[in-house]
Amino acid sequence: GVAGWQTMGDRVAFRPDGRLELLGRVDRVAKIEDKRVSLSAIERLLREHASVADAAAVALENAARQYVGAAIELTPAGQDALTALGQRSISTMLRASLRGRVDAVALPRVFRFPKALPVDSQGKRQVGALSALFDRKS
Repeated sequence: GVAGWQTMGDRVAFRPDGRLELLGRVDRVAKIEDKRVSLSAIERLLREHASVADAAAVALENAARQYVGAAIELTPAGQDALTALGQRSISTMLRASLRGRVDAVALPRVFRFPKALPVDSQGKRQVGALSALFDRKS
């Protein structure tokens, strides 16, 4: 960075009143099977898919292993495909779209398809509610 300045992993915006508004982290990184995995990059790549309106990747863990889960808010066409083809087919299609573009350990093992991704009153992602989507089989 610039001499005397510390580079941080946060995004900020200048508000009209001159104050800074914290917009969140530039990149969310998780450690999966001893590899650094960019959850932000997985989300960006998933959002490129025509059936995906929004995506949120989370690091999950069970007794056996660590893995990535992805909550996907589908476009109307994606919802139609989900209804017609089923969750397994859509999950396979989305995973295939990432193959070769992210490390194998970064491929989401579990997908959830909520109608909308959980956000708080400020429009920020609710990590707890997001993680809760993966607590049960749905």
